[in-house]
Amino acid sequence: MRTVFMTLLLSASIAVASDNGEWKKTDETDGVTVYSRSTPGSAIKSVKGTGRVEVPVDVVALVLVDDDRAPEWVDSLTEAKVLKLISGTEYVEYNHVAMPLIVSNRDFVTHVRMERDEKTHGVVMVSEPADDAALPVR
Repeated sequence: MRTVFMTLLLSASIAVASDNGEWKKTDETDGVTVYSRSTPGSAIKSVKGTGRVEVPVDVVALVLVDDDRAPEWVDSLTEAKVLKLISGTEYVEYNHVAMPLIVSNRDFVTHVRMERDEKTHGVVMVSEPADDAALPVR
């Protein structure tokens, strides 16, 4: 059994209460535990989820980077595509999220990096806000 560890730095600004930067458990559903913490010097909140699955960690990583199928499992995501491939484990990605009628849809570009932790057999996926001229105009 491999532990999957994913860290996402959300690209939307979220009001963050001051704390000591420690991870705080915010939810646990279907074997996935979700944690959040403030990001030092930023209004952006970090979120991570942990869980166990009965497949090799490489298979899980491939699911996480499959943009064509991401809208099937990422809530409200209508489009995801790689704008720039930097390496096999690093890229710049565009995402379009459909919001409820009273709120405008959201577009964002992120710089994504994946790292394998040989000691824990986990994968760390870091997604940070990025600027890219290739952002589609809506």
